[in-house]
This record gives sequence, C-alpha cells and structure tokens, in this order.
Amino acid sequence: MTVAEMVSYVIAILIGYTMGLFGGGGSILTVPVLVYGLSISPTLATTYSFFIVSLIALNGVRSYWAQKLVVWRAAWLFLIPSVLAVFTMRNFILPQLPAVLWETPWGILTKEKILMFLFALTMLWAAMAMLRNQAATSAEAPPPSIFSLGLRNFSIGLLIGAIGAGGGFLIVPALVSFARLSMKQAIGTSLFIILLNVSVGFWTDPNLSQVNWWFLVFFAGLAASGVGLGTWHAQYLQPAQLKKGFGYLVLIIGGLILFKEFFSLS
Repeated sequence: MTVAEMVSYVIAILIGYTMGLFGGGGSILTVPVLVYGLSISPTLATTYSFFIVSLIALNGVRSYWAQKLVVWRAAWLFLIPSVLAVFTMRNFILPQLPAVLWETPWGILTKEKILMFLFALTMLWAAMAMLRNQAATSAEAPPPSIFSLGLRNFSIGLLIGAIGAGGGFLIVPALVSFARLSMKQAIGTSLFIILLNVSVGFWTDPNLSQVNWWFLVFFAGLAASGVGLGTWHAQYLQPAQLKKGFGYLVLIIGGLILFKEFFSLS
C-alpha cells in the first residue's frame, strides 16, 4: 500500500466525520481523493462517490432520526425535482457527451477534465458558502416561491448528478430558509435528501458494470464509520468555527485542483 493510498483511507474517515458534524460538505472531498489519491477516472469516481455518500448519509439519517431531527414533509418537497434531475444527468446528459469536447489554443478539453473543472468550481462555491455562514443567515431571508424552489432543487440535482457530491452545502440553507427548520433539523433532513439523491444516482448509473465492489465497500465502510463520531460530536460542539476551518481547507483544495487541471491541458 502506497503512502497516497494510506492517506486516502484516513481522509475517507474524515469525509464521514464532516458529514455527520455538518450535514454535508464532507462528500465534496470524495472525488478528489479517488481521482488524485487512488488514480480512478473522474467519471467512475463520481459513480463511486454516489455509493460512498449513500452509506455515509444512511448512517447519519439513522442517528438524526433517533433524535427526531428528520422532517419528512420538508424532505419530499426537495426530493421530487432533485431526484428527477440526478437521473436525467446520469442517464441522458453525461452519456451523450463526447470524450473530447473542445480543442483550444491551450490544449484539448476532454469530458473528464471538464468534470474536474466543474468539481473544482463547486468546491470553491461550497467553501464560500461555509465561510459566509450562509445557513445561519438564510433564515432571515424571505422564503422563495414554490416554482423557484423547484427550479433551484432541479438545478442542485443536475449538479449532484454531474459531480457525484451530496450537495448538503446547498440543501441545508434552503431547508432553513424555506421550511424554517432549525439547523439540527436541517442537517438531519438534508442527510435524508442526500441519501435518496445519491442512491438513485448510483443504482441507475450506466457505469455499474465497471465497479470494483471489494474496494468500494471497504472505502465506503471507512467513511461511514466517521459519521457516528461526527453525529455524536455535533450534540456537544458548536460547529461554526470548525466549519470555517473546513471551509478554508475546501477552498485551498478546490484552488489546487483548478490550478492542476488548467496547467495539465494537453
């Protein structure tokens, strides 16, 4: 086992821990770990990420459900458009994209590279949301209309379908704003929404035949083991400061990915 692989497996536990603590965010590290630490292609890495995040979210949902912090009615308002969008992206949009999208003066833009560019930009977006403490302030904003909420959730689903992340950094603030949930209720409910989104994404994915199940179950098990610890700590910690630190980490990693992918154009 190489040093990169060992570090990747340790980070797998951290991914679960952060999802249990914050209700999201940790899954944003899954694809970079798989791509750069374990040399898995970006397309297959997003498929793996769906399964890994589904196990993490399932573990988290069980804990938050036991504390009566999952608000089912609010969850279903978010799920219908987002699940439809995830299915559409994985089965109709991504498979139709050619391997080489554009040839530019700087190099060739492949489908895999575009996915990593999109992922890096999403990481920067997620980091800024964490650093702005968006979830805390959004409760003061007027709730959106049903139409705008549905459009937003469909857009979130398309993004989840493309990059394989859970989208908790987008879902939690929307639950606080629209459904008027407390932060802990929003975290628990977001984990349920994430669970169904990524489960649909994985089990309907055209890449299932390429999955290495032994590796995937092992990595996902490590990540899921971190959720219980994160959920337990969330009862005693005020995660705001920790979340800012994690936001800076995601910001740095997203910037490094963007830098690497841009200068590796060929």
